[in-house]
Amino acid sequence: MRCGELCSIVSTVSRRVGMCGGELDRPPPHVWTRDETPSMVVCGTEISFTKFVEIGRLVYINSGAEKGKIAVIVDVIDHNRALVEGPQMGVKRQAMNFKNVALTDFVIKVAPSSRTGPLTRAIEKSGVLAKWADTAWAKKLASRAKRATLSDFERFQVKVNKQKRNRIIRAELRKQKKSA
Repeated sequence: MRCGELCSIVSTVSRRVGMCGGELDRPPPHVWTRDETPSMVVCGTEISFTKFVEIGRLVYINSGAEKGKIAVIVDVIDHNRALVEGPQMGVKRQAMNFKNVALTDFVIKVAPSSRTGPLTRAIEKSGVLAKWADTAWAKKLASRAKRATLSDFERFQVKVNKQKRNRIIRAELRKQKKSA
């Protein structure tokens, strides 16, 4: 199905033009696919975005006084801010701008505007803190924090160990190339 045909079908259902921003009478020369909702048309592929702002979403705070901590969205205030809290992580309940947080893949089941007690129990029940600690993102943050605290001599030791490792890898690679 061409873009113009699909746009006209969708527009009759919902009176909206697809994400391409094109006009119905001048469709772009490519194929379109349709999402589950009749008002959403996506050019080329299906929608791949999966991290939505929702109650119970675990967020990483990337700026401000609570930088480096994780919290849970308890309520959405408006399109710019959410009410977040992280009782086990030391984050008090506060309004946080979406520009200051990064959404993670984890969502826990909590009621809207739930208090600290039920939120703490939901976090413990879901085991989301352990899951977060196992992610590559959290491990990368931990290694950055560890490297930031290294002394000059410890940085030198890291450099020497990397050189040793790379020499061993290079030697094994040369052996494999000779045998092949």
